Amino acid sequence: MKKAFTLTEVLISVALLSIILIFLMRLLDNTKKTETVFKKQVENITKYDNIKEFISKDFLYAKSINLKKTKDGDHILQLETSNVYYDITNKYVTYLVSNNNSLYRVESKKQINKKNTNISFLENTNISKLIDDIEYFRVSKIEKTKAYFVYIKSKQKELMFTTVSIL
Repeated sequence: MKKAFTLTEVLISVALLSIILIFLMRLLDNTKKTETVFKKQVENITKYDNIKEFISKDFLYAKSINLKKTKDGDHILQLETSNVYYDITNKYVTYLVSNNNSLYRVESKKQINKKNTNISFLENTNISKLIDDIEYFRVSKIEKTKAYFVYIKSKQKELMFTTVSIL
């Protein structure tokens, strides 16, 4: 009659338990990596959805819309709008691509032009950096409608949508 386990039985049990734990650790590690990838994708989708919402609301509440083209072919979008996020006295919103290829949204009391981009002008502005690594920023009016087509291409993603103005 045996009352205890033999040393061999204990070693086999420990070995089997170790193998099971190794597989569980690999499974948990893969799950963690997958979660990280999905979190980044969700953050990226949310970021681009927020940008689309910013631009769409700016168009929707716009009193005037002005499109300019830069030497690089990118567009500067200037709107007089009541859709402001920082200071209610700001009524102008400008979307532009900087020299370092970042898309910015600038809220200001006056419309941006070459004459008023001094330090005192910048003190009364709110600047939001929306996207880095911009390759294209284009805005086109769709003929005979109040709609605009917006195309933003960055190294991470392309964003294309149509938005409407009530002008």
